[in-house]
Amino acid sequence: MGSVSFLPYIISVRRERGLPTALFAEDGKEDEMENNRFALGVLAVGLGGCAQSSAPAQSANTMLGSTLSPGAEVRVQECTEGLSTREVNDHLAMVFDLEQSYHELVACGGLVVSLAVAVIEVVVSLAEDPSGGLPWGLSREGGAYISEPGGAGSTVMAARFFFGDDYEVGAEGDLVEDNVFALKSYLENPQLDFDYTTGEVLIRYDRRGPLVELLGFGSTPPRPLRLNVHNVGRLTREIEKLRIESTVVVDDARPNSSVVYEIESESMALGQLASGDGFDFEVVASSAWSDAPEQEMETRVWEVGFHNRRGGGLNGDIEFVVEGGAFAYQGLFEYQNDTWPRTTVTCAD
Repeated sequence: MGSVSFLPYIISVRRERGLPTALFAEDGKEDEMENNRFALGVLAVGLGGCAQSSAPAQSANTMLGSTLSPGAEVRVQECTEGLSTREVNDHLAMVFDLEQSYHELVACGGLVVSLAVAVIEVVVSLAEDPSGGLPWGLSREGGAYISEPGGAGSTVMAARFFFGDDYEVGAEGDLVEDNVFALKSYLENPQLDFDYTTGEVLIRYDRRGPLVELLGFGSTPPRPLRLNVHNVGRLTREIEKLRIESTVVVDDARPNSSVVYEIESESMALGQLASGDGFDFEVVASSAWSDAPEQEMETRVWEVGFHNRRGGGLNGDIEFVVEGGAFAYQGLFEYQNDTWPRTTVTCAD
């Protein structure tokens, strides 16, 4: 009963703060638990996507046949003289494998955003099963939330949350060790009621959880907790200060090459991500190699970020050089707020 009257407050506050309201039915016909289940269902899709990627089919390049993606520009005549088209294609196959593997960044960037929104929704809904825990596809180890690998290759993402302000439970920058997805971390056994005399929503609960301060009412909120149009904005103010960082490790066995890289996403506040802000990926290590022909790839430039608009995508450049075999070449992936790059391949300097 209380949840129905509570929804307009949540919707108005989220609109004022630029947060999405699609998960909340304004007519009150959907209860908050269903809304939260929907949010976690969207999250599950993101988890599956980070573990496997799909790519556009290889198509004929105007110069070199079948090993490059549509629109790739190839200028390697000077360093491939005397080689057959097939030999050149075999050497360039690594480029297509890199394109496909780096597409993981799009899915994993979307997963970071989905995790941020899911945490906010858990707090906003106040109707998640207290005995519940992690969204589907995640395991939890020592404060890290780890996506399960899947697909042909092995992609593992570990996300961590850090306090964005000073609290009794932890200082700004400290790792949040309690489960941010479990409602009992905030309030144990919450039950909603409605006070018809004051028009307030009452949240009755058994005990305060370790992360109760993230509800915005201090370390000792009253019992019951009273929400009204004047104070409901507190409910997400503190949780949106939480910061998320992620590490992605990809060990990808592609048809022609082995691609291995580790990246880290910059620290971002949950509220920033929920409002549509993007973030940068920093490379820790990146390599690729093939046995036939014997080649090795070295990354020269990695300046790539995830943009969180229109479904998400990448922006920035990746430059690399491939050595070994019959000739060496260099490549450039230019991402222009898109999911696939504009690819250029030339003879190595």
